[in-house]
Amino acid sequence: MAKNSAIGGWPLGFLKSGEEPSYVSGFPYRSLVILRTLRVIPVAWELAATYFKKFGKTDSISLSYLLDCYEDPAAKDDPRKPDKCREDIENINNNGSKDDAGDYNPYWHLVDPNWVLKLPQTYCQKQGPGPIIATELSPVYGDDGNPIANEYLTS
Repeated sequence: MAKNSAIGGWPLGFLKSGEEPSYVSGFPYRSLVILRTLRVIPVAWELAATYFKKFGKTDSISLSYLLDCYEDPAAKDDPRKPDKCREDIENINNNGSKDDAGDYNPYWHLVDPNWVLKLPQTYCQKQGPGPIIATELSPVYGDDGNPIANEYLTS
């Protein structure tokens, strides 16, 4: 993914002020919704952005930060790790210490670094009238001289 690329540091979802970042320099929440609707990203990206907007303690979250917070390789089953992602949970104690038993990494297992980002294949099967009239079907030949497809000839 974009962990080590320039866009990996862009804010994701919301800024600390609660506003969405510009699509030119970040990933606005609206874009996340569109990408999820198109089945490009999982809903967990939206959950991470919403959590940050409501409860986040950092200045912003980025794709790189969320990928780093996925899990600690040394403690894969511990939702409190990695330590840099752990937050002081307000409803438990809110004492400013991230070392309490109730404090955890809220982004644990949300943005999987192994998730494959790809657009689904689309094909429009609609047919109808248009400005160009197709008159006959003609084969299209490849470099080797064999027909590879058919296309309509227009007049």
